[in-house]
Amino acid sequence: MSGVLWCDKGEHPFSVKDVNKQHFVNTHTEPVLTGNSYGTPTYQQREQVTEEIDICGPHWLSDNPFTTPETPPAIEVAEEDAAQAEAEMWRAKYEAEVAKNKRPVRPVK
Repeated sequence: MSGVLWCDKGEHPFSVKDVNKQHFVNTHTEPVLTGNSYGTPTYQQREQVTEEIDICGPHWLSDNPFTTPETPPAIEVAEEDAAQAEAEMWRAKYEAEVAKNKRPVRPVK
């Protein structure tokens, strides 16, 4: 089975020819002793690979694990809240006026 990768997301093999495949590498740096300078040890930061992930094209396209759910923009949420508050204010004013005039309140839909 030459040219086969393993999908870490779906746990199945897939071809390296998959044009939508994704490969991710997680790294971090750590100091490595590189020598001695006049009795003082010298270190250099070296990148170390901690994990590698391969995801096949179908899994990447269907449920990308790195995207966040789409949320509406803050302005739309604020406008919706303002409209709701305005509707509640007008309803309260109406009910206050009805109570002031002592007329029976009709249910408002």
